[in-house]
Amino acid sequence: MATTTLPEAEVQPVSKSATKYVYFFGGSKADGNGKMKDELGGKGAGLAEMTNAGLPVPPGFTIQFLFLPVLPFRLKPAAST
Repeated sequence: MATTTLPEAEVQPVSKSATKYVYFFGGSKADGNGKMKDELGGKGAGLAEMTNAGLPVPPGFTIQFLFLPVLPFRLKPAAST
């Protein structure tokens, strides 16, 4: 089975006034680091640290931990009957 390599995506710089919610990692580069556990959560910070250390980590992204409560897919309480 043949594999397809996707082209590298160009990362646009984030303005200083904007709050960053999504941190990308992969290809030996990560937007975050291991000291960002409060923002990225334990797994996100660990993945960023492993990526920065050069370990083979599949590319992906982490959503900032504090941003999750405002996402539209929050669970709603069950309707009482």
